[in-house]
Amino acid sequence: MFHQKPRLGLLLGILGMLIAGMTAAQSRANAAPVNDDFANATVITGKSSTGIAGTNVGATKETNEPNPGPYSYSCQGDSVWYRWKAPANGGVTFTATGNFNSVLGIYTGLYVDKLTSQTEFQPGLGTEVSSATFNAVAETTYYILIDDYEGAIGTFTLTSTWGPANDNFADATVLSGATGSIAGTNIDSSREPGEPNPGPYSYSCQGRSVWYRWKAPASRDITFTATGDFNSVLGIYTRSTTGTLTNQTASQPGLGTDISSATLNAVAHTIYYILVDDYEGDTGSFTLTWH
Repeated sequence: MFHQKPRLGLLLGILGMLIAGMTAAQSRANAAPVNDDFANATVITGKSSTGIAGTNVGATKETNEPNPGPYSYSCQGDSVWYRWKAPANGGVTFTATGNFNSVLGIYTGLYVDKLTSQTEFQPGLGTEVSSATFNAVAETTYYILIDDYEGAIGTFTLTSTWGPANDNFADATVLSGATGSIAGTNIDSSREPGEPNPGPYSYSCQGRSVWYRWKAPASRDITFTATGDFNSVLGIYTRSTTGTLTNQTASQPGLGTDISSATLNAVAHTIYYILVDDYEGDTGSFTLTWH
């Protein structure tokens, strides 16, 4: 019995360590955010959100969970989920602002291993802000994934904002008169599926676009000009009875001048659609004039 005491003490010490490890593991599991898993995504309601507090501390990666963003290889799975049903059509931007570097993705689908990405953005390197803009379809359910960048964890605030009222082709702002001007913005705007890219540098347009509709009162040359605080591209289109858009003319972006314009020979009583788009993702305010 004298020789068994040290062995018994050793066994008790090992048992204590095992219990402590299990307790610590359970504590970590209990500390995981409630929206750690796709099935438990936190529900967001309404058209805009001024701020929802969140955290990815203690979060984990599910089997076959997607990695958002072009730097997805840098995500280590400290991720949380949100679910939002779009109340209307239009461009929407979700932004995560926190004390760590994050990556944000938007998805549709029913299962975590069968999701379709709607848009992906580079993490906010050095700014601790990540965002994604996409064109929402009314009554569609979207899942917002906030993941780490290179294992970073912390707290954040998730906000959502809507784009301009004329973000979509169907909601084009109506212009009237032979000449005129109107203030506009492409901030938080988005690209619709199948939307054209205007201009000879269309490959540089990222879809930060807005639409206008104008009916020519007479046959004559007409010039549309967008003058703003960002570099834009402007295109003019007509629409066929089948809904096909035909480019009438397109401008070169106002490189260095923040001015883009396009001129065409308008035909009386024809409806023209004017698209003001970004150049290399630029956004801001502008004044659209026609004369």
